[in-house]
Amino acid sequence: MVLAELRRQQGEPGVLIGVLASVVAPFLKPAGRMAALTDEGKLTVLDLSSLEALQTRDLEVTEAGSLVVAPGGDHLYMFAFTQDGMFADLEILCFEQVSLIQVANIDIDASWVHCMALSPDGAQLAVSFRRRVHFIMAPALEDFDDSIINGYHATSMKYTPLGDKIVTLCSKDRLMQLLCVETCSVLSQVPLNSIDSTLKLLGYAVGHQETLVCCEFSAREGCNFRLLAVDPFAVIQDVVLLQDSPDADCKVTCCAFVHEYLAIGCIPAKVHLLDPASSAVKASASLTDTEHIFELEFVPSCQLIVAACNNAMYLLSAKDLAIVHWIRLPGFLPGVHRVHLAIDPLLISSVLIQSGITTEQVIQPVLFEEPAAYRDSELLRMQADSQWADDVEFLIGRDTASRSAGSGSRLLLESSAQDEGSSLVPSKDALFMAEFSRCPQELLDALRTGLPLKACRMGLEAEGHNFELTNGTMVFTHARQYLAAMTAQLPQTKKICVIFSESLEYLVEESIQHIGMGAWVKSRRRLDNAEAVAQDEPETRESHKEFHLVVTRTFLHYQPAPLDSVTQSTTEAHGGDNPRRKQAGIADEL
Repeated sequence: MVLAELRRQQGEPGVLIGVLASVVAPFLKPAGRMAALTDEGKLTVLDLSSLEALQTRDLEVTEAGSLVVAPGGDHLYMFAFTQDGMFADLEILCFEQVSLIQVANIDIDASWVHCMALSPDGAQLAVSFRRRVHFIMAPALEDFDDSIINGYHATSMKYTPLGDKIVTLCSKDRLMQLLCVETCSVLSQVPLNSIDSTLKLLGYAVGHQETLVCCEFSAREGCNFRLLAVDPFAVIQDVVLLQDSPDADCKVTCCAFVHEYLAIGCIPAKVHLLDPASSAVKASASLTDTEHIFELEFVPSCQLIVAACNNAMYLLSAKDLAIVHWIRLPGFLPGVHRVHLAIDPLLISSVLIQSGITTEQVIQPVLFEEPAAYRDSELLRMQADSQWADDVEFLIGRDTASRSAGSGSRLLLESSAQDEGSSLVPSKDALFMAEFSRCPQELLDALRTGLPLKACRMGLEAEGHNFELTNGTMVFTHARQYLAAMTAQLPQTKKICVIFSESLEYLVEESIQHIGMGAWVKSRRRLDNAEAVAQDEPETRESHKEFHLVVTRTFLHYQPAPLDSVTQSTTEAHGGDNPRRKQAGIADEL
């Protein structure tokens, strides 16, 4: 059920980073490099494929703290306690040469520093001390804010994939808390199961919600595989592992995801590969010449698991946990020495759940500097609502005729008997003419300046068309239908008429619905040969009878022939066509 829940998360999985800063370097060739740091201050840079020690440096510190690598692998950030043990220094080191670049003295008591986390973009460091989380700008190492948490102190922290929140663990108070980076406040908290526990934050599956995958280790209860939702911050599911295993009583120290399986390190030095869905043990390995396993990291580019032990480093096959190679760390003294492992997050970023398919071999690793795109759920909802509203408006305009036929529309029902064989739902956007019985000023104002038809009027004017003709007739059509409306055979009438597209009829209705009885429609008829097909078919010469070709500002366009260019006729004043004006237009075209 755990895997089924994760597989439902559609989207790019996040970076898998360990509590003690598992981070990696894109400049590594071909497998890359990693850094190992002991509590005594010995820093070693090793080749990831051969475990060869490339650089070694003894740091002048009494105790080493957290170690993280910036995304891209250029810099190491290290918290170390100075010789006097009173203050903590935050150092930036060159990863390739292990040379000191910058030191910042943070004004906090070193004895209270517990862990450190780096934001996904590498621009911000979060440091835990006492009851606070201290925020530092990287790489300038400048303090800018801090947050008070509910608990004794945070023993581990991890940023969410977007970097706007931090998940913290307070082991002593048995609390997991979600902090907002922007407001530096606690948003929510979740209690832990055991009083004696530590936590490993494995990673995120980013989809419909941010889902945090973690493991809780308890000396009494073994390993508890836990699935938490970030929004809202709550536990989704718990699975207890190693219950039926011979090593059920062993102490779990670390874990890491390997495709859809979970690798767990235990004391004595053993590594188990488990299936979280069934709790079955797929493979096991015993590590010789060592006692404690402090860190486990899976590197997808070479299909290897790195195990950092107290005095040795192991490379295990991700398939069956076979030991590929191991070395003793140079200069390490016998005994238990805590080892902090640091690998660039861009190298260990991997698909958390790959739809149940395990990739056994990587042909060529591809590293990206930018994280995968993330679609905000609130923005998606707003876009969906906007698209839905646009679709509704389109369908209302398209089906106005059939909708109005049953709603008592004044514009349709008053003249349904006079519709000359026209269909209520024509196959194309036909043109209609409505004749009003009276013409009050309110009607003219509504059609000339009303809000419903504003977009139509502006569209016609933008194309150089007048929506109100000289004889008082008003035209409300799409710009592509205007010429068809001008050449339509109009009936002779002295009443005020409105020519409109069928798809815009509902806007005409909306404009006049609040006018009194003077806005009564006397007749409504479909104009013959006036369907809006001009946008799909070439225009013929017959459609330009009243236009002739002129040159204006170097652009060719049609404009009506001037009235004074031909002898006028009283026929045109009564709604007819002046034959002389038509002949003049044809002569000009020829």
